[in-house]
Amino acid sequence: MNPLLRRICLGFAAGLLALAPLFPVRSAGETASEAVGLSARAQVALLQILAEKTSWEQMHASEALIVCGDGEAVHQRFLPGADRAEAPFRTSIWRMLAWSATDPAERNRWIARIEAVALMPAATDRFTAVEILCKFHHRLRGPALAQVQGMSRDPVQAHALFGWWALAVADDPAALPKITEALASGDSAARGQAGSILRWLRPDDASTRERLARAADREAPGSPAFTSVVGAAVILNADPSHETQWRAELEDVVRQGPGRPRWAACQALMLGYTPADLAKVTRFLDAPDPDSRTGAAWVILHVLGRPRA
Repeated sequence: MNPLLRRICLGFAAGLLALAPLFPVRSAGETASEAVGLSARAQVALLQILAEKTSWEQMHASEALIVCGDGEAVHQRFLPGADRAEAPFRTSIWRMLAWSATDPAERNRWIARIEAVALMPAATDRFTAVEILCKFHHRLRGPALAQVQGMSRDPVQAHALFGWWALAVADDPAALPKITEALASGDSAARGQAGSILRWLRPDDASTRERLARAADREAPGSPAFTSVVGAAVILNADPSHETQWRAELEDVVRQGPGRPRWAACQALMLGYTPADLAKVTRFLDAPDPDSRTGAAWVILHVLGRPRA
């Protein structure tokens, strides 16, 4: 076992044993020890993916670990060699380091490096850099703002949307209508991108929610944009009268997969999950693909929490 993973798992297991008596019963028929054991399985599943070769699936597991309170493990995993990281993963590695940093100066240093990539017209990962800056709600100014204004005119609509996202963060009034308009695009990549952006922006705008609801009703199950658009509609509560239908469709994605859509569906559904729902995902902790394991683990830790060592 990777030494970092072994050290984390041993410390975490010790903490679980110490805290097990303190855990309340989470639901009828579920004992405290079962809840702790399930949380431990979920945590270890994520740590195992973190210890593997760098990949997008590893980044997804890292997100879950940070959100669920284990940012230190992520920081230790990526800090060595981060200065030498290369595309396509460098900006995502720096994102995890910025997100998990406890020192604001260090966080700002990694964000500045991501912004530098966004300013490189020839960089193959400049769209990823802009996306990450938007997820931090980092407002661009000066040359960086001019760069994303140019990006918003990209002939590929899915690429242009990265520019519009950054302009929305910068409070450009033209940005949100452009993003929402893409929900009706004939390009599934643009529709999926628009859904993802709206999930992050969470606009409090009745017109946007109405158009998102219509888009969710139109999007066909199995479409590459389906989980993004329908998931955004659930998260933004775009139309409460349709939520039961949308959640049932996302539950189908969780049951049937494959891994990446299952992971995305889990993120939307877990916000309304209770311990009674965990049986829907627990078996995916042993799935062969990392995204299915991450989706299941994230749901479990979101619902049950994790014991603190």
